[in-house]
Amino acid sequence: MLTIENIEKIGAINTQQVEVLGWDCEPDYYQFLFEHDNIHSTSFKVHMNRNPESGHKHSYTMKLWDNINSTPLEYNFGLHDVKDPFTLLNYLKEVLYDWDNVTNK
Repeated sequence: MLTIENIEKIGAINTQQVEVLGWDCEPDYYQFLFEHDNIHSTSFKVHMNRNPESGHKHSYTMKLWDNINSTPLEYNFGLHDVKDPFTLLNYLKEVLYDWDNVTNK
């Protein structure tokens, strides 16, 4: 089961391009609502699975939604991507860079 250390501190970090507006810890996933400084067209929501993929104890899946499209994009992430609040924010920033390229926003 994936546990993000010091998750309660993530809302206090406002020095990054990604700012978390809210989060929730469910038994099967983490949910984050967040914005990016340079993307003003939408906000984002992710569900990060807390249980690893079958047969891969350090690999997890995540779904990303924006407020424009109801079909999520799916990504894989590893424990090293979310080990603390700063690495999690950096990972979300990289995911949004991919989202920007895929959607041409």
